[in-house]
Formats: sequence, structure tokens, C-alpha cells
Amino acid sequence: MHDNFTCAFSLEEVARIAGVHSAHLSRVFRQNMGCTVGEYVRRLRFEFACQQILSTERPLCDVAHQAGFSDQSHLNRIFRTQMGITPYMYRKLHRPH
Repeated sequence: MHDNFTCAFSLEEVARIAGVHSAHLSRVFRQNMGCTVGEYVRRLRFEFACQQILSTERPLCDVAHQAGFSDQSHLNRIFRTQMGITPYMYRKLHRPH
């Protein structure tokens, strides 16, 4: 998942690659990681987007797509949920002037 978090994939695909049933993967993953596979992938995407927002001048729509979000509004929703601010404000507040 770490190598392909920007790609769309299903729980069934991950389970097939791991050689287990999707229900088993889902249960064991939650027990060990404390979240669902989907939540974990969103966390990876979010962390990548945060790093890109602070370290590049790329437009936020490009950052969103590069991180695996469907569009910039999807990134905005996740960002507001996690940080309470938009990606634009995050960049503005945390970048040197």
C-alpha cells in the first residue's frame, strides 16, 4: 500500500495480493493498525499532500491528483476534517514569508 497509495484499489485487490479473504484482511488490519484499510490509505495520501503543500509550489489541484485524491475539493474536505483549515491556509500559515 505504501508504494501504491496514490492509485485506486479495492480491499478485494489488496486481499488477493496478500493471499487472504477480504473479510479476514479487514478484521486483522483493523486489529493491528487501529483503522480500516481505506482510512489508512487516506492517511498516507493526506501525509503526502501535507509534505507536497509545504515543500513545493505546485498548484493544489496538482497536489490533490498526485496524492491520489479525486480532485481538489476532495483534498479540501479531508484537510478541513483533519486540520480544521484548507490546504491553501495550511500552505500560507506554515511557509516562510
